[in-house]
Amino acid sequence: ERVEAEGSPIDLDTVTEASVPSAGHAAARSAEELVESVGFRITGRGVKLRKTGVTVSFAATDRSGGEWLLDVVGPQTSLRGGLSKTDTVWRTLGRAAAIRQARGATRYVVLTSALPRSSSEGDAALRAAGPAVISDLIDYTDVADVARLAQYAAGDSAITAGFWSSADLGDA
Repeated sequence: ERVEAEGSPIDLDTVTEASVPSAGHAAARSAEELVESVGFRITGRGVKLRKTGVTVSFAATDRSGGEWLLDVVGPQTSLRGGLSKTDTVWRTLGRAAAIRQARGATRYVVLTSALPRSSSEGDAALRAAGPAVISDLIDYTDVADVARLAQYAAGDSAITAGFWSSADLGDA
């Protein structure tokens, strides 16, 4: 309602480094602000998903009313933060599998301060699971990733290439 009344809250062409949080304590607190600033309407915080044992950071709706589960994961620090540790990746994959089993096609997006290094064990594990398990992974300190999140908030429910390649998305 708020987003519809105010129009598009963010111009996708003007997402800049100044509009994304940096890693650190403030980043964890500003994730909610970021989610709202790109246009999602948060419908729940710290949402416990029945029959999964999982609590996600936010349940939200996009401008078209589509439901999204948004989860801030990993340490919010600049040193080995986000999904840079393999054990954090495995915890995230376990949570995602439980969510997917219980909630079917509900889009589950991981928000993090750092993605695993390309070709690392964590990266390989995420890519093996694919977009059928985690809809998208957003590094909220990256301008292009935040623009992709804003695209989803605008009501474009199609998952866009970014973390996942076009080939990965063709198999989802």
